Amino acid sequence: MRVPINATGIREPLHTESAPRGRCLEPSFIAGLHAMADKGMPFELCNRGAELPDMAQAFSQVPSLTVIMDHMGNMPNLSPACKKAMRAMAALPHCYIKVSGDQPVDRDIVAFVRDTFPPNRILYASNWPVVTVHSSLREHWQLMLDTFGPDEDFFKHNAMRAYGIDTDTLTSEG
Repeated sequence: MRVPINATGIREPLHTESAPRGRCLEPSFIAGLHAMADKGMPFELCNRGAELPDMAQAFSQVPSLTVIMDHMGNMPNLSPACKKAMRAMAALPHCYIKVSGDQPVDRDIVAFVRDTFPPNRILYASNWPVVTVHSSLREHWQLMLDTFGPDEDFFKHNAMRAYGIDTDTLTSEG
């Protein structure tokens, strides 16, 4: 993994055709995760759902790293293997999960995420404009309200914490 000197976070797409299966378990990838953790940089994870067990194994080797899982880890279903991997990710002290997707989002998976991850590590994400391919932003938004209510932590504060965004900095910079 290449970690640019001035980067404030990294997102290496692991869900694309060009990313070989098992990439997250390669020693060079794990070394990159350690370098990021040492610098206090978050890693934004976009993975293939079938590789959730690999992700849990990789990130358990660097528990001090902040990991932000996109699209609920692309969890394909609620199989025992997927649930086990997600529970392992939720057990990591700095693993956040974004509730988004584009197929539309599966209500049962959203409920599982809500019940599995600590509330202070679940983030709202719209996946705009991709959400409109198979669903609508209105439908996605309503599911979020139905599941999480008007929770400012879910809709704002958890993301600010995960990404290291300081509200004082936001207001002083305009």
